[in-house]
Amino acid sequence: RLRSPQPEFVHMHASAQKIHAFTHAALRSCLDVASWLMPEDDATVGAAEGVHECAELLCASLGFRGYTLCAEVPAMDGQVRRAAIRGVLTAALIQCTGDRAPPGEVNQRARATVDALEVTLAVAPSQAGAADPSGPAYRPLEWADVQALAAAEAVQASRPEATRVVLGFPWVIPAQI
Repeated sequence: RLRSPQPEFVHMHASAQKIHAFTHAALRSCLDVASWLMPEDDATVGAAEGVHECAELLCASLGFRGYTLCAEVPAMDGQVRRAAIRGVLTAALIQCTGDRAPPGEVNQRARATVDALEVTLAVAPSQAGAADPSGPAYRPLEWADVQALAAAEAVQASRPEATRVVLGFPWVIPAQI
């Protein structure tokens, strides 16, 4: 375009702006992936945002495996440790769907308590959905694995029923209740 007798600078400028925007988006995406692989110990995240990050990460995987993820996460102003919620909630979602035959539905609810963000996962069978016929290429997570991750992150983890998990993420900055 620059070699033409009458270069169209407006189009070149628009193209350069698109390249700039795409480059920034790619960089943000790479930094986000890196933050999952090597989280900062002291990084915090808004309670609802942290729950949504984990759901977004696993939504497609759960769908391929025959599960539907339904989330009820109200807006909250408290902050929790990003590494704790990413590690423990993600592991709990994988574990509680890994020990049941699909299809199923995972109901994820979050609420603020005085001491912690409480996230409850409830798994129920469903009639809809088809599972990926291939088996997992990894060792399935056991409940003891989730408990070990929770203990390492100072997260309360309980399984009051075989189909329900309750996680308590301590506040770094408490929510206004």
